[in-house]
This record gives sequence, C-alpha cells and structure tokens, in this order.
Amino acid sequence: MVESSLQGWPQRGHVLIMPFDALLHDQATRRLLAYRAALAEQGLCPGLPFRTLAVLTTDLPGEVIELAVTLEDGTHRVQRARPATPMAPAASQVHGLTLEMLQNEQPLRTRRRSLEHLLSQPDADGQAVPLVIWAGDFTRDALSNSFETPFTLPLVSLQPLIQACNVAINPSARSRPSLDGMNWTVPLRAPDRTLALSVAQSTRELVDLLLTSEAIRTAPRRTVP
Repeated sequence: MVESSLQGWPQRGHVLIMPFDALLHDQATRRLLAYRAALAEQGLCPGLPFRTLAVLTTDLPGEVIELAVTLEDGTHRVQRARPATPMAPAASQVHGLTLEMLQNEQPLRTRRRSLEHLLSQPDADGQAVPLVIWAGDFTRDALSNSFETPFTLPLVSLQPLIQACNVAINPSARSRPSLDGMNWTVPLRAPDRTLALSVAQSTRELVDLLLTSEAIRTAPRRTVP
C-alpha cells in the first residue's frame, strides 16, 4: 500500500487541501485493496489460473450471437451462433452484427456440451478453475435463452462484486460500475464492443491488474466516441 506524505500540501486553517492527483490515487488505492480482497474470496489470487467469458447478444439480454473464452494457457476460443429470435436494432448498432451475417452459423444449443466441457475442465491438479465474467446475470440469462434451458455453471461476476465494494467504501455510491470505467482505479484499456474476444481479453486484463497493479496516479484520458 502506498503511503502519501502530507508535507508541502496547502492548508486552509486546520484543514489540509489534498492535491487532485493525490486524492485520486488515495481513493483508487482504497478501492483497489477492497477489490483485491473480494477477488481472493472468490479464489482469484496472483499466479492462480482463471478463465474469462464474454458474449454479444441480440438484445438485453436476448440470445448469444458471439461468444469468446480466454483460457489459462493464453489461448482463446471464439464462436458465433445463429439466434432464433430477432435482432434488436439497438444491439446491432453496438456490435455491428446482423441476422444476415449469422445465417450460416449453427444455433448455440448444438454446441452446448462441448462449450460447457471447455468451461468446466479442472486444472492439471484437478482443481476447479474460476470462470470470470463482467456481468454474470446478463450473460447467464443470454446463455440460458440460447440453450433453451438454464445455464448453471458457477461464475465469478465482477460487476456486482465491484459494486458491493464501492458501496462498502462509500454508501452513497449507487451507480452501477462499467468495465470501461475501471480505468479510474487501474490503467485498463477500453474494450472493442464489436468483438466478444476484446471484452473477454479486457476482463482478463482487469483481473490481472486488480491482483498485481498499483492504482492510477493521474486521471485517465477522456476518449471521444
């Protein structure tokens, strides 16, 4: 944990005025330590294997039309699927996929057995490998819709974990955290929302940063959409 020195800070009466970057780093460090402890409770610690999963869907949540998995050996898998339901125009505007682009793909339910086998395989020591997703409930619902029966594999969902930590630190923090917004805690690159693989890789990068990185010291650059 980084300790900040108070020497040289401006003072108004008996109140020290903390410079913006020092305040930013202090708050980000508090969040980072809370997130790290919460991840450890889920079996996510430096050096231990984990997998990540991300999906693109027809709606909120709709059906899965693209799925990406990053594996602990550094490889990844990407699959597209033909949905049985219409594509919401708003969803297509985000990821750029259309029903016409997916018409030659197989429905995801035809690959369920092989997918669940991939996601649930133990490591070389026979231990379960955590499956990490940014928004677990959303992804679980979309997979259940695609499979037409519930998807029940255990997930580590980061968004509610992060939100619970934020509320514990600041009870007035009510906004739902976003993956892109995690760059206010660690130096995370924004994912490409048109690619499930980019989101899965960003999720992996986030976990690695939360487990091993220092908190940011300056505000992230604003990006123009």
